[in-house]
Amino acid sequence: MSFIQENILEINIGLNKEYKIIHISDVHAVTSCDNDSDDVKEEALKVEDLWYRQRTWFADKFGEYYDESHMIPSKEAFEKLIDYINNENPNVSILSGDIIDYYSESNFKMLEEECDKIKVPYLFLIGNHEAPTERFKSLTKSDIGFSKIDLGEFKIVSIDNSTKSVSPATLNSFKEELDDNKPIIVAMHIPVSTSYNKDEMNKLDQYFIINHDDTDSTTKEFIDILISNPNIKGVLCGHLHGFSYTHYANDKPQISASSGLIGWVNKIIVK
Repeated sequence: MSFIQENILEINIGLNKEYKIIHISDVHAVTSCDNDSDDVKEEALKVEDLWYRQRTWFADKFGEYYDESHMIPSKEAFEKLIDYINNENPNVSILSGDIIDYYSESNFKMLEEECDKIKVPYLFLIGNHEAPTERFKSLTKSDIGFSKIDLGEFKIVSIDNSTKSVSPATLNSFKEELDDNKPIIVAMHIPVSTSYNKDEMNKLDQYFIINHDDTDSTTKEFIDILISNPNIKGVLCGHLHGFSYTHYANDKPQISASSGLIGWVNKIIVK
């Protein structure tokens, strides 16, 4: 039995060679240390117990496999995922939010230490459990909810939509990236529902999606760009705690990774 559940996918955008992305999400890792107060330790134990139950509930909901190898502490699950990333040696790794369950000194220290072990370029995205962005500047490498990795033939840009919205500053930075006509894959935490994929997305609780027709004007403009700009080739996200593959626009996939607590990784070949 292996903890890692590898889900292999392809995105074909007409590149000269193949690139490998490892995408993980929603680990909800927690920890505490000897110096923490009793209240902090108690909270960590309570949340750990919650996610022992929640990981199986979500897996059952989405019809995904798990066994006793997945019933391990969340910190250990995170460590196994980092080891997998390093063993795979991808061109880039995406950590698409809710990697820790809540901010605490112990959780943030664990997060920094594990991310420091990653031997390849990576993008760390803010999830709703990690908001606000300001606490995670050292990992997002940005205070405006936007970051990027340029792989030469194409770019991956990360967008903070952890509050179910996109800020004007984030939108402006995103729009600037469109000027060089290079293919772009967008990474963000919360998936979007559009006229193209609403039937699939409406099967989910509205908590888990951003509805194109029911959001603020800035976020709507962002989604309009995702749909209409020919350089945007697809979206990688999380938040659902289950694997999802839809098209939010014609020939534009939106790929959600299932929970890292059941060892789920999307191995995406871009070519």
